[in-house]
Amino acid sequence: MRLIHHTKNGETVSAILQNGFAYVANRRQLCEELIEEHDFSDREPQQFGMISFRAYDGPPLSRHIDRFGGYGICVTERWAASNAAQKVLYIDRSGPVFEAMRDLFVSAYQEVKKIVMVYPEDQARAMAYHNKAMAMALGAVDYANLLQLYEYFEPIENQYQNEWRICNPDPNYGISPNISEAIADVSPPKGWAQFLNVKKIRPADVDHLVCPRGQANNLRSQLTSKFRNLEIIETNIEQGAPAGR
Repeated sequence: MRLIHHTKNGETVSAILQNGFAYVANRRQLCEELIEEHDFSDREPQQFGMISFRAYDGPPLSRHIDRFGGYGICVTERWAASNAAQKVLYIDRSGPVFEAMRDLFVSAYQEVKKIVMVYPEDQARAMAYHNKAMAMALGAVDYANLLQLYEYFEPIENQYQNEWRICNPDPNYGISPNISEAIADVSPPKGWAQFLNVKKIRPADVDHLVCPRGQANNLRSQLTSKFRNLEIIETNIEQGAPAGR
């Protein structure tokens, strides 16, 4: 399965190729409905950043392009697999599946809460509510596994995006919840962010680039010499249909 990361202009494409994909926060606001007892207003579980892609199995809908842009980087299947890209699970907020899922989350939450409240003033233990690694370390295995699943949850109204994602394997609390700030931290890279907050990519990891019709030469001119020979496919912005290889 080839995956494409959409963006809005050639300058951003070039920055990603040069500096890497930035892990960005993606607040889904599903945890509040799965576990109503807990206040997740400040931080969602596993909010350590992710990189989003669309499955490249046909032309994107116009609203996908309108939201994410008509430029894109299509990665190879090998790169996607080696970086544990996973298909998103689209969650409806009602019905028997959601009710069963909520029961599982509530039950596991009660388990981790008992463990955390043994030392209620210990802020490190309280991280288990949001951090699967801490939950696992404290022995709350069911809750840790559910937080793993939560990383790949997305509200059902976004299913048109046909999203796959790579989630940050490290519990990095330093990634800004503001997407623009998170990207600015790594493009250009600043300090440790260039190692912790990005997923690097090589020319061999790119299947091809995508841009609006008539913009291929302009896009190529913005690429560094290292990536200038990549194939570029022009698309019709309105329909997302390939204009030719």
